[in-house]
Amino acid sequence: MAQIDSGVLSDDTTLVMLTIGGNDGGNFTDAIPSCYIVGVCDKDDYTASMDTAVDATGRLLDEISQKAPNARIVLMGYPLSSPTNRA
Repeated sequence: MAQIDSGVLSDDTTLVMLTIGGNDGGNFTDAIPSCYIVGVCDKDDYTASMDTAVDATGRLLDEISQKAPNARIVLMGYPLSSPTNRA
């Protein structure tokens, strides 16, 4: 069962935080071998996939809004990695 269908979202929900990772939709995991390892990266190969991912994210946010109309929705990212913040 998808988390959104688990029944935890309601009018009483005040905060929803979510991340969407590189493996969601395969865009990142497909791009790494082609672009980084092989060195062949054509943006046209990934533009449609990225557009699809953006559309899917919008639909997900709309669905969350409908199930939790009083919630603040925060789309989180990953921290930037730099020499100063590495453990």
